[in-house]
Amino acid sequence: MNSVILDIKQVRFVKFEDGEDILKSILNYVNINEINCAVFYGIGAVKKAEFGFYDGNSYKTISKNENLEIISCIGNISLDINTKEKIVHCHIVFGDNKGNAYGGHLLEGCIISPTLELTMFELKGELFREFDEKTKLKLIKM
Repeated sequence: MNSVILDIKQVRFVKFEDGEDILKSILNYVNINEINCAVFYGIGAVKKAEFGFYDGNSYKTISKNENLEIISCIGNISLDINTKEKIVHCHIVFGDNKGNAYGGHLLEGCIISPTLELTMFELKGELFREFDEKTKLKLIKM
């Protein structure tokens, strides 16, 4: 086990609007505000959900084209160790009007309706990810 300790720089409350793509909006927000390291959680709703399940080799996309509650949206912001591009890693759980839950890795194409309320803890320092040949994923580098 490896660990790193990072202090909280500030806490931000962010409201995303109807029609926005969750993943693109979070990435845009951290780019504009020059946030290199953060953890976040959120609640809200979508009219379209795109999420994935990693089967050990690749992500299998799951799509839902209906109104769903965001029961849980949790993730982090890090940097690619080589390019220094920001990476949003997020898992999300949705609930439908029958009480069924669906979840997985957040993918582009989740369209907010009517809102997503995000609480973001911006951290001091940086967290890096690098490509892991075994899993074919960008994993946190400690």
